[in-house]
Amino acid sequence: MADLNLPEFPVSMWWKLRSAFKKSIPKKVTDTYLSTMIGVNEKSASKYLGNFIRIGLLNADATPADIAYDWRDDDKYKEVCLYLLKNSYPEELIEIGQPPDPEEDKIINWISRHEKLGAGAAKRKAAVYIILAAGKVPSEDPNQAPRRSSAIASKSAPTKKVAAARVPESPGSEVPRPNQGNRSSRPEVETSINLNIQIHISADATNSQIEMIFASMAKHLRNQ
Repeated sequence: MADLNLPEFPVSMWWKLRSAFKKSIPKKVTDTYLSTMIGVNEKSASKYLGNFIRIGLLNADATPADIAYDWRDDDKYKEVCLYLLKNSYPEELIEIGQPPDPEEDKIINWISRHEKLGAGAAKRKAAVYIILAAGKVPSEDPNQAPRRSSAIASKSAPTKKVAAARVPESPGSEVPRPNQGNRSSRPEVETSINLNIQIHISADATNSQIEMIFASMAKHLRNQ
């Protein structure tokens, strides 16, 4: 089993090629086609081309196999993956890594032992096995970067409650009174105003953002 030479290619390439095939299947998959559609150099494309032939998506002459047409179909995707798995991997490995949820460590150890590979190379080959065993089409397009929403602008963003900011009172401050002319003087009543301000800040806010908020508040309060 040392000469198994199991398929190896980046998982992202699997989805990119499937996306390209869903739009249009070429008469023949060449190094140039892979390089253009997948975004790799032609040397790497030549290497990966052999792996797609080995796994059964392409015929020996690099023309798309009949099963490649079903591979594009979401409803048939799982069935196709299981077919490719059984035709590309030894029965012993499939017994160890039962679909649809094989244990990655067991797959890596088996491949590493039988192909005499290091952990890194074995892990890359195991990734191909696992994606076939799972037979699952992602709910979102794996070729697109996930959207990032602003935690501060989002209404549903979690917030953390910051302790109320207390504005220090000024000693001897008074509430201005209207001019009372020559009326008899009355005892002046000293009053002070305390402002309790509550601020809700997003839980994702950094320390520097929080400091900027308080600095801005202090500036405006001093100007009042």
